[in-house]
Amino acid sequence: MKRKIVHCIAASLISFAGIAAAAENEIQLGDAQRITDLYSFPNNCSNVCYRSWSLEHTVEHYLNDSLRRDGFSSTTATVSMENGSYIAKLTGPEPIGFVDRYEAFLGLGDVALALARGFNSAGKWRYDWRFLLPLGLPMLNNRSLEVMDFPPLTLVLEKQDYLNSNTTNRWTSLLGENGIPKSDYELYGAILDVVPVAAPAGDGQRLDESGIYNGTFDTYGVPLLNLWTKTANAPEAKPIMALGSPMRSWFKRLFNVNLGILDVKQIKLPDGRTANIMGTNHPSYFFYAANKFTDGPDKDEKNFALGLEVMKQDIVAACWQAEMGKAPASDPMAMKATCTARWAGADKRLCVLVEMQAYRKTEDEATQFCEQRTFPSPFTPSRAELNNVEAEFNALQ
Repeated sequence: MKRKIVHCIAASLISFAGIAAAAENEIQLGDAQRITDLYSFPNNCSNVCYRSWSLEHTVEHYLNDSLRRDGFSSTTATVSMENGSYIAKLTGPEPIGFVDRYEAFLGLGDVALALARGFNSAGKWRYDWRFLLPLGLPMLNNRSLEVMDFPPLTLVLEKQDYLNSNTTNRWTSLLGENGIPKSDYELYGAILDVVPVAAPAGDGQRLDESGIYNGTFDTYGVPLLNLWTKTANAPEAKPIMALGSPMRSWFKRLFNVNLGILDVKQIKLPDGRTANIMGTNHPSYFFYAANKFTDGPDKDEKNFALGLEVMKQDIVAACWQAEMGKAPASDPMAMKATCTARWAGADKRLCVLVEMQAYRKTEDEATQFCEQRTFPSPFTPSRAELNNVEAEFNALQ
């Protein structure tokens, strides 16, 4: 039976054609209905309201996050209504290029919202899903683009921060292991979830069974991929990470490219640019692999061996992302070889990361544990076994 969506998808799209062109340091947002929908307002409540933010405050929060994460920390946005339309006025140094990029992003949000309404009208939208755009992210000076499946519901109901998740925190820590300073972590935090639907973390299979990945949001996702890979004043596209098996399938369907784990390929973007792309694991797959076995005398050793093998893949992928993000014109295959060599024979350091991330040990505890280990583990999985574990992970999501 078709469910009614409350506060998620409004009754009608507005026409944005009549809004006057923006001043140099103003972003034209549209009327209250438009920004209520595009910013999933009120987006800070589940059973309890965590923050009593107004519509204006909500937009300011996400817009200022984008400005700061794009490197425009001295520029702030203030949202107000003028003549029935909301405007964000930017105070401080002009964030060159940001206004056009942000308004283009909102325009694609209109497209996504219309597609979501159509999916709801077909009776396929669940009662506990929320429409959610990737708000508050860097979108102009981002160094790479991470393509994933869908955002967890907690981002909109509790955290109001698209980058505040175990998945993102784990992946940025791997960027740190590859020399990216914490001050630059967020420049790598442009995330395109091809389904702009915030859902419970275990709803991946429900989303898949609904058919939502079979082209529902292509006319939103592909243009956003094109937009967020544009490099200011340079022809090179920013590197793309296809994070997880569903995303590797998404690129196969749309760009006819076969991506296995750590495969590096090139795709042709809609505007004719060529982009380098790497296929890799979903960041949260590591947690499943490192805790797969729940019984048996060797369960701890088997879990460790699985976690270590996934970590070996992920650390090379994060290295490639870090280095290509700094120099997108680099030879992508040579960079993969460099990253593979960098982490070859680093089992003890990777062991420490496994123990810290999967089993919550302190770095000192993990270091002491790993100094006493021998490598490789007798339970090191084969490639086929890893593929089977990833398939199990996908079926449970």
